Amino acid sequence: MWQVLNPTQWTTPQVTLFGTRTNPAGTTENSATGLSPFYRYPNTMWTSNTARDTKRFYYTYPETNGLSADQLRTRIQQLYGGTAPQNQVRGAATKRSYTGGSLATDGKYHEWAANVRLNKYEAGGTYLIHMFIGAPTKGVEWTSDPNFVGSYYLLTKNGTCHGCSENSLVTGSVPLTHTLIKCIKTNKLRDLSPDAVVKYLKTNLNWRVQLVCPTTDLTDKGPLLIGNQSGSNNNYLDPKDIKSLKISVTAATVTLPSSSGQDAPITKWTTYYDITDKKPGGLCYGDQS
Repeated sequence: MWQVLNPTQWTTPQVTLFGTRTNPAGTTENSATGLSPFYRYPNTMWTSNTARDTKRFYYTYPETNGLSADQLRTRIQQLYGGTAPQNQVRGAATKRSYTGGSLATDGKYHEWAANVRLNKYEAGGTYLIHMFIGAPTKGVEWTSDPNFVGSYYLLTKNGTCHGCSENSLVTGSVPLTHTLIKCIKTNKLRDLSPDAVVKYLKTNLNWRVQLVCPTTDLTDKGPLLIGNQSGSNNNYLDPKDIKSLKISVTAATVTLPSSSGQDAPITKWTTYYDITDKKPGGLCYGDQS
């Protein structure tokens, strides 16, 4: 669906920082780079260019089979748009239902996300990074906590990964806008502007790291269990012991479209260091965003 909506956009050539088993660090990867170990022919690998059309693999989707970009946008709204922040903002602007503040100004609002970056093998097993707006409630399962926002789930090989790079960085995001809108509705937050949100999240954004199937310890005494946790939330790691962990918060300005068949233009994402600076596992001033 993304390809139908962005027909002129494709992969951007970049220099690989850490490399792979087939592409050494420092080499430039582009749309013609081989996607090892997947071979199209005995001596020819698939590339992003040759794998671009799913029909080559004998499958397609109803949403991408003959629909125009405008028709597809309308279909996406029908399928997934019911609880999307964009539609909540548009509905609030129409109904004037959020007395705690305005969600949009001059037809624009801010989308917010928490971004996670870390070495996938550092914690010694599969683990989750839970995000909360507000402190986790003592004695409550984290994912059932009223302050729970979402989790970044990282599936890794248990135990020591022999031959794995120490620089196997992975990234992910947890959307925050939906929960921030709830905070506005309950008068905990004024609006979605950076002036209001940065101050609010600096005090209220929290995260917890939990091993699912721990096999190794990060310290001689084993995983550090700290904070407000219940008996069911075992194997909770202190974020400061995961040296590569960097959690940041970013925002971008979205322009509300006039109809469901139009794009919602979005600006580049801005990183707000104030929210996570000096927090264990948080992106600090001086760190690369």
